[in-house]
Amino acid sequence: FPYGYSIGTTNSVAEPVMEFNNQSHMERYGNPLSIETEELLWVLTETFFPLGGVFGSMLVRPLLSRLGPRKSMIYTQILSIISTLLTSLSVLMRSYEAIIIGRFFLGAYCSIGIGIGPIYVSEISSPVVRGPVGGMFGVAIGIGTVVGNALGLKEVLGTKSGWPYLFALTVVPTLVFLSYIKWIPDSPRYTLMTCKDEAMTRHILTKLRGTDDVDKELDDLKVLADDVTTVKILTVKQVLTSRSLRWQLACTTVVLASVQLTGINGVQFNLNTVFLTAGIPHSIVSYVSLGVVAAQVVVASTSSLASERFGRRTLILAGNLIIVMSTILYTVSLALYDQAEWLSYVSIVATLGFILGVNIGPGIVAYVMGPELNNQSARPGVMTVAVFCFWLSFTIVTFATPYMFLYLGSYVLLPFMTVAIATVLFVYKFVPETKGRSMEEIEDFFKSGNTSRRP
Repeated sequence: FPYGYSIGTTNSVAEPVMEFNNQSHMERYGNPLSIETEELLWVLTETFFPLGGVFGSMLVRPLLSRLGPRKSMIYTQILSIISTLLTSLSVLMRSYEAIIIGRFFLGAYCSIGIGIGPIYVSEISSPVVRGPVGGMFGVAIGIGTVVGNALGLKEVLGTKSGWPYLFALTVVPTLVFLSYIKWIPDSPRYTLMTCKDEAMTRHILTKLRGTDDVDKELDDLKVLADDVTTVKILTVKQVLTSRSLRWQLACTTVVLASVQLTGINGVQFNLNTVFLTAGIPHSIVSYVSLGVVAAQVVVASTSSLASERFGRRTLILAGNLIIVMSTILYTVSLALYDQAEWLSYVSIVATLGFILGVNIGPGIVAYVMGPELNNQSARPGVMTVAVFCFWLSFTIVTFATPYMFLYLGSYVLLPFMTVAIATVLFVYKFVPETKGRSMEEIEDFFKSGNTSRRP
């Protein structure tokens, strides 16, 4: 939720924050910011969020190895509190630097959550509901985006005086999480394999499943634990240099990084700009943006359920193909806009299709599929690398997108379309379906050398 909320608020508060930056500079130096510097400061405000994510991604494995999923999530709430204090109190400090640094801490917090959250969810969920439950991770991101956009309207908190409160609300999910922490159980896998506490593992499974009949699942965990005891948790260096993990690492990284390389967050950070470029009046552009992000929550909810019926791999392929078709429609509608103004509405449909394409497949399924592709010993290291690439891609896209709008105009989405096409080809040829498959079956697939054949 905080990840989506941050994306939504960024799109909403660009104008008042840029005005604050200019006023702060005037008070400090006696002269206004140049247009170029003002734009650069805003780009840095956007970019330091994913840059913090790059830093946070490097903490995923150490935290998982030393603290386990539950304690890691507790301690990372400190980053959220620091971020909230810096961004919300920046007005009192008259410091735009505080906003930028606060965004860095928020990015680190969200990055650790994206790295650890899916692992925790996959480890506490039974195989039957693992897809829908894991998919709710993406749904929560969508809900956060809607809430951020809604509260960022000028009639609510998207004003000169309201935006600090908009940033301050980032701490609310942290407070809710901490208030419920004693009811959030440890991971059964972590409790058995790392803490070696079989009685507590049984208690946790009974609590999670709502039944005392957990013998079979506990026995499966014991077998898995026996296998893992002979192979210690791999470091990032070992993961990167292991030939046997080459394809798991490649598939996990592509699945996660492609979420950002579709350009989705570059577009959502600049969603108002997308519609203004398409000719939508400034007076209604915020409401159009809100409607589009609200629609994505509905699609994301459906996608999380559909992943168990149609499979993770199928939805990733379908979502990327929709991205390709929507990009073509958006580009053509803007290129011909001068000849027919009604094409601006076609561009809205195309943008909606682009965002929904991401949420039908990669934006939802990737968070479930990434952990499923790796066993217990390799998962922390592989996910650390994949999440690092996820946030590095996010940083590059966020920094580049405003300049792409400036120099590419109506062709701004074409680079992202090429990534979607490449993702379709890679996933179709190399990535196995994980729905309904045990970890042993997925490992056997990679070990068999069948990665060049359609699974």
